[in-house]
Amino acid sequence: MSRELPVPLARHLARLLKRTRRRYRRRLAECQAEFSETSVHELRIETRRALALLDLVAALDLVTSPEKPRRTLKKRLDAFDDLRDTHVQLRRLRPWLKQFPEAREFANYLRESERGLVAELRREIRKLKSRRVARLFKAWEQDVAGVRSESAATAVEILAQPLGEVFARVSELRRKIQPRNLVTIHRTRIAFKKFRYLCELLHALLPGLTPRQLRAMHVWQTRMGDIQDAEVLLNEVERAVKHGKVQLESVKRLHAALARRLVVLVNQFLSTANQLDRFQPQKVLRARKRKPS
Repeated sequence: MSRELPVPLARHLARLLKRTRRRYRRRLAECQAEFSETSVHELRIETRRALALLDLVAALDLVTSPEKPRRTLKKRLDAFDDLRDTHVQLRRLRPWLKQFPEAREFANYLRESERGLVAELRREIRKLKSRRVARLFKAWEQDVAGVRSESAATAVEILAQPLGEVFARVSELRRKIQPRNLVTIHRTRIAFKKFRYLCELLHALLPGLTPRQLRAMHVWQTRMGDIQDAEVLLNEVERAVKHGKVQLESVKRLHAALARRLVVLVNQFLSTANQLDRFQPQKVLRARKRKPS
């Protein structure tokens, strides 16, 4: 385990581990007490933040055996995938119902699916405990707090490598994007989300990262998220018809409109895909020059 961390970085990471531990425990308790779309969404966000932080401290060689807690958190995150998709589908469908009232049959099918998933997951989430994850994060918090040194390396110099590696993965996936293969865009979004979470966690130590850049990151990610959401809804329409859950005529016009919308969203993203270069690590790590007054 590395013992060479400058004091500001060690303090910041220890605070992050403490905050993440408490927020994850609180979000899980809220979701168990009141299972709703909002509470599920907040728990998923906190789980992703915990995973991003865990990957960071592992990359810095500050923790031992991170694989098991990572698997636990990832399994808990994945358990909500189907419900998250159904929530997104209902939300994305709502604006179309006025234009295509016949698609209410499909909306009813989604609501029925949602009720089944909620009943199942509500039972499962009540069984989850936060103590094991909390104990690990607390132990890591204490370990990290104890690795302070008067190292000559700065926080920026130490963070350059993990940030660079995560960003390099995003860049690689962006280069491999194929407009007709939306999985390539989805993979890029997942990788970029990890980079963005890292930047949010570390923004106090990144002199070149501004609130405006963080907002721009969110916008760039959202463009890919809109594609994912549209595709998920389109695929669910096709699945419902295939399995006889809805009549073809009730979703025929909706399906055509969604397919056209998906093409528009893909083209909009592709026209801005190069904006990724604005978030290169050397730009967020480097202090911005002040304009002369």
